[in-house]
Amino acid sequence: MKRIILISIKTFVMLCGISAFNVNAGVVFFEDFESGWGNWSADNGIWEVGTPTEGPDDCYNGSKCSGTVLDGEYPRDTNSRLISPSIILPEISGNQEIHLTFWHSFFYGQVAGRHIQVSIYDNQSGQWSDWETIDESGPGSSPIWSFKSVDLSSYGGEKVKIAFYHINAATILAFGWYIDDVEINSDAPSVPNDPPTPDDPPTSSGDCVATYQLDGSLHIPCVSVPNGFGGTIMYEADMQLIPFSSPFAFELTGAKAK
Repeated sequence: MKRIILISIKTFVMLCGISAFNVNAGVVFFEDFESGWGNWSADNGIWEVGTPTEGPDDCYNGSKCSGTVLDGEYPRDTNSRLISPSIILPEISGNQEIHLTFWHSFFYGQVAGRHIQVSIYDNQSGQWSDWETIDESGPGSSPIWSFKSVDLSSYGGEKVKIAFYHINAATILAFGWYIDDVEINSDAPSVPNDPPTPDDPPTSSGDCVATYQLDGSLHIPCVSVPNGFGGTIMYEADMQLIPFSSPFAFELTGAKAK
């Protein structure tokens, strides 16, 4: 008999023993938006900070995050940046790296997308450079919060601002882009056990990784179930997202003991 299971990505993490990404000693910058806007800003007035009532069921962590209109769809034919405060990146050498990491959920129609951009401060002129796109993605949706990492190593030693650039060049509307737990880390990020994002193919390292696909299918390779005799049986399970469910509901489509 099939069962309807209400579950979030945080529950997947607990079910599979997945270690969530932790702030560590290499952190250069961190923002979870729990204190509001702080020194962040937005051009063209689309981005908001608070608790979403549309789009994702809740923020990834805590009660506040940033999104392109928290209570509905973004307006048509409007581009807008969520802009960080200025950040001085450390000098790096050898195998050291700098990475921007964040969690995001997104809902986009055709002729729309999301870019990561960087602007550099010129000490001699006292001016900020034009925005440079370093990562871009087009239409698509990920109702479940997913992890994203972008390499900033080439900007080591620079004073920068980071922008999350929302683009919509059509009349087709959607809920847009939601951002939480933004971090810049001076070491290579170590999150091999986090769920893979729709932008990055899953990898196999022998660890338990819950894999969500854009068609709504979910595979959980390691669900531990008590057997009634003091031990446990390990199962792998397949589920399917029920469209338009809130909170996100998954139908169990298959399970087998490992």
